[in-house]
Amino acid sequence: MANKHSIIVGIRESAFLLAGLALLILPLFARAQSMAYDAVLTNNAVPVGESTVIQVRFQNCEPAKLPEIPEIDGLTITYSGPSRSSSYNFVNGRQTTLITVVHQFTVSPQKEGTFVIPPIESSINGKVYKTQALRLMVSKGRDYSQYAFIRVRVAKQSVYVGEMFQLAVDLYERNAKLEEKPVIPTDGFIIAEVGQPNQTQTRVGNQVYNRVTFRYLARAVKTGDLAIGPITWKVPLFFKDNSRARRRNSIDSIFRNLVDLNSTVRRDVTLTSDPISLDVKALPEEGKPENFTGAVGNFTMSFEASPTEVTAGDPITLTMTLEGRGALEALKMPSFDSWREFKQYQETSSVAYSDEIGLSGRKTFEKVVIPNNAEITTLPEITYSFFDPLDESYKTLVQAPIPLVVKPNLQAASQPTVIAGAGGFDIPVNIATNIVHIKPHFGTVATGTAPLITQKWFLWAQLIPLLVWGGAFTYRLQKNASGKNPRALRKKRVNSIVNEGLTNLRTLAAGNQSEEFFALLFRLLQEQIGERLDLPAIAITEAIIDERLQEQLSSPEVLQSLERLFHTCNQSRYAPVDSPEELNQLALEAESIFDELQQLPDPIAK
Repeated sequence: MANKHSIIVGIRESAFLLAGLALLILPLFARAQSMAYDAVLTNNAVPVGESTVIQVRFQNCEPAKLPEIPEIDGLTITYSGPSRSSSYNFVNGRQTTLITVVHQFTVSPQKEGTFVIPPIESSINGKVYKTQALRLMVSKGRDYSQYAFIRVRVAKQSVYVGEMFQLAVDLYERNAKLEEKPVIPTDGFIIAEVGQPNQTQTRVGNQVYNRVTFRYLARAVKTGDLAIGPITWKVPLFFKDNSRARRRNSIDSIFRNLVDLNSTVRRDVTLTSDPISLDVKALPEEGKPENFTGAVGNFTMSFEASPTEVTAGDPITLTMTLEGRGALEALKMPSFDSWREFKQYQETSSVAYSDEIGLSGRKTFEKVVIPNNAEITTLPEITYSFFDPLDESYKTLVQAPIPLVVKPNLQAASQPTVIAGAGGFDIPVNIATNIVHIKPHFGTVATGTAPLITQKWFLWAQLIPLLVWGGAFTYRLQKNASGKNPRALRKKRVNSIVNEGLTNLRTLAAGNQSEEFFALLFRLLQEQIGERLDLPAIAITEAIIDERLQEQLSSPEVLQSLERLFHTCNQSRYAPVDSPEELNQLALEAESIFDELQQLPDPIAK
């Protein structure tokens, strides 16, 4: 009986022990059951030109870092961002929370075929988990031409190198929403968008389309049979979704149709145009003027000089205006190499357009010159040559010499006038005519004082100028060290700007911010070169580099690299670089150029 009682007690104790263990294990088991990690495709069969989404889902858990999907040939996979949601359940009176985090990746197929996306790994609570492999079927791209297509128009099929011409890209669409601009290859061309897009309605065949037109100005920079395009344009199309339309009864049908009016399906479609062929001809060598600087178009010239009555050493402002049709930004002021009797300063320029597309207008140059002597009577003749593509010939504009009155500078120190004697010696003009008679006797001899050179106070007094000079020199050093000297202050400020700017260049390159990258690079080049040449930063152009830096730089390769950087900055406004690798390479090249510039003499001799 005692044994039986002991067995019953043992069974009861074991039951309590198992119940206690169950209370401890069940929450952990429930938590393990609620945690989940998987990946799905929102659509596992798409045509070329459309996209699908990989959803990597985490339920009641968080990954240590963002999941990584390996590169797959034929697929472009980009991260689209995360989303988070929560839900609540009540089981036996207890509330449970379900938190789901979804990381989404957009998949854009580039060709047909069957693609296998391997298992995606994630580290959760120190343990590595894998999803199942995903299979994507990509079929031949659908024909969306009845819903949207693009056309390209050019004003001319044959142009000269450097000649401006108009380019238009038209989007014909029925159910699209514009989010991006067309992508135009720029190999061999400088292309810039002008004005705002224009939207109209037009009929093509029996169908009415909305036509959106983007306008551009283009200029060829090399010769030959060139092509613009093919131009691509990523456009989202929206279609009515009938998959959820259900008809239960007449009343339900009415309300269902009202709901389905706003139920649409989006299709991201990349439209492609046919390439446009252009015959780009070289400028003829026959009849090319010696002073031709590459201007192509049709222009008139006006020229002013003020004032025309000056004193030698006073400045004269020359204002030259070229007005007409052509690439105004590319126009250069003619050479003033023959003006040897004038001291010259770098010109400045400004452009004002007279039409909305920037094809016509005027460019104004201002240049300051200073006559060196009073013998100058005129400002020399000015000529400007350009190639007219309409007449297919060179033309030269001429500004006749302008009369100039230059008065002598009376404040200049006059030199003594001398004449040559018969013996070849220079004899002063004013020769003394009265000669004092030589005394035959010394007269009364007086006792003089000791020479100053033998007196101690006089010797000590000679130290005073040295002390004054030493004090002034020390003060000047302190002034420079404290940054009060304008040259030293500017050098310190520019070095700070350049060092900070080079760091920002690398950041912009890594972020593929092309427009901000080239704007900052161009400013840094102007600041650094302007400080070295003691010129305003805004006055630094490619012409300054050729004229002032050619002899100072250590090697022609450095000069070529600097000119290439300037050219790339100017070209970026029309042909932006959209590759982080190229921007990083330019940033590294810029750092070496700035090292060379900072080692130039200070200041550079003019």
